[in-house]
Formats: sequence, C-alpha cells, structure tokens
Amino acid sequence: MSNKEQIKRLNHSNSGYLRSMQVSEVNLFVFVEGKECDPYFYGKICQTTRIDKIKYEIVTANQINCESGGKKVLLDYFMYLRKKKGLITNFKGKKTGCVFFVDKDIDDIKRKLKRSIHVVYTQYYDVQNYIYKYGDLVNGASAAASIDPNKIEKYFKYSSEWCKQVAKNWFDWVVLCYFISNSGLTNCPNYRIHSSIQTRMCGTTDKNKYDLLIIDLASKMVISKEELTKRLVNASIRVSKYYSQDEHHRIFKGKWFSEILSDDIKQITKTNFEEKSLSKKLPNVIVATLDFSESWADHLRRPFFEIATMLLS
Repeated sequence: MSNKEQIKRLNHSNSGYLRSMQVSEVNLFVFVEGKECDPYFYGKICQTTRIDKIKYEIVTANQINCESGGKKVLLDYFMYLRKKKGLITNFKGKKTGCVFFVDKDIDDIKRKLKRSIHVVYTQYYDVQNYIYKYGDLVNGASAAASIDPNKIEKYFKYSSEWCKQVAKNWFDWVVLCYFISNSGLTNCPNYRIHSSIQTRMCGTTDKNKYDLLIIDLASKMVISKEELTKRLVNASIRVSKYYSQDEHHRIFKGKWFSEILSDDIKQITKTNFEEKSLSKKLPNVIVATLDFSESWADHLRRPFFEIATMLLS
C-alpha cells in the first residue's frame, strides 16, 4: 500500500470514528494508549470525578486504528479532530467532547508536548510509574504470585522506596537511554528494551557488560570509547539531578518495574516462577490497590472534570 493510500485510509477511519462519536449516546470519549492497565486506570480516574450527568467511554488506540495503536495513533487522531474542530462538537443538540490521556515518556525534555486541555500527559514516564509508586506492592505482588504476603512484606512495604532503589540500581542504563533518546541514534540501547547491563534484573550494573556495551556503542558512533565516556558525563549530570530531587519517575520507564519486581520476588522467595507470566500479572493486580481519590490523581482528574463541565454548560 502506498503512502497516499495509507493516509487516505487513515483519514477515512478518522472521519468514520468522528461520525460514530457524534451519533453515540456517549458525551465524553476518553482515549488511552494501551489495552493492559490503561482502561482500568483511567476508568477509575474518571469514576472519582463524580459527574453523574456525563456518560463517558474509555477508548483504546487500537479501536481507532486496528492495524496499529499506541501514542502516535492517539496524537494523530487528536490533530485530525483539532483540524476538523471536532474536539467538542454540537450535533443535533448533543454535545460531544474528548480527552486524550498519553504517556509523557521524555517528551517534556525533548520539547515535544502538545499544548491543549484535550491532551493530558502523565507527570511521570508512563502509567506504570503511578502503579508502582502509589500501589500496595506487598498485597498486589503476593496476590499476583499467589504467595504468603509475610514472605515479602519487609522488602516491599514502602513502594516508593523500592522504586527509588531500583532506579539507583539501573542508573547507568537510564543514562544510556537518556543519552540515546536525545542523540537521534538508532539500533542502540533505548527505552524500548530492558537493561542488558545488570547483574540480574533486580541487580546493579555489571561492569564488564557495561564496558562491552560502551565499546560497541562507540564503534557504531565511529568515535573512541574515551570520547563517548566524555559525552555521557553530561547525560549523567542531568539524570543525577532528577534523582537528587526525587524525580526519577520522570525519566525511569515505569514498564520496566514489572520484570524487576518479578525477578526480585523470585530471588527473595527462592521460587522458580514463570517470570514472563508473573511480570505480566503484576501491574494488572497492583493497579487495583491504588486509591484513586488521593491527590496524586488530581493532575489527571482535573482536565476530565473541566471538559465534562464544558459539555454541561
């Protein structure tokens, strides 16, 4: 399929979805990126807003474009609606609005944020940062792993402290990902993959693995290892600043926590869990332990409330 055909097909899909929004009984469409945690997480955010006269619906990105999904699909659809003046419409006396909840990643650092009340970015790297920072790791993790909570309570009682320690353990990997993201390099260590330089997922940096990776990366960049090390210093300073201000969640990818926690539980309990299965269960169970009425959710709740209020005026 040619690029022109793809654009034409996507535009048709966008216009069709806008039409379905207008004729639906739903007033407020809440668009989210993923299928795993996002629908439940943002559904609870909307519930705690408590506007009874508004009927809302959670829509995942793949419902707009079944061939892909994710952040790009959401932001492309947002741009389409903004161009068509479809962010808030009045069709046959029925007002319809929308809000797009997207992961911030490091778009703020790269100055790529969309400025609109209809686009709401997470304050942290992604949704799972909230889950692991504010969730009950002891009860959530023990339920997901089907183990006695007493076995892990002393290790995970304070979730924010556990997250902080994990971020420290992965400091070198975060620096590399931060550096790569701001350099435009491809086929290099990046935020899309887990660390390849840890002694184990829940461990610290393996110096030998790190040195080999630096040599390989320097070769790809056609510079010396010494030169690359110098360039990494500035990235290290920036990352250290976030860490020192307890803002590691802004640059540490939340989705990494699942594999790390799974490995941590395995190490503590000396149990051979099916790690992929456990790591997939963890965020979906821990998210249910969050108290969505707390102040951490205000940043996400406020735009929903404001748009809902506009639809009622």
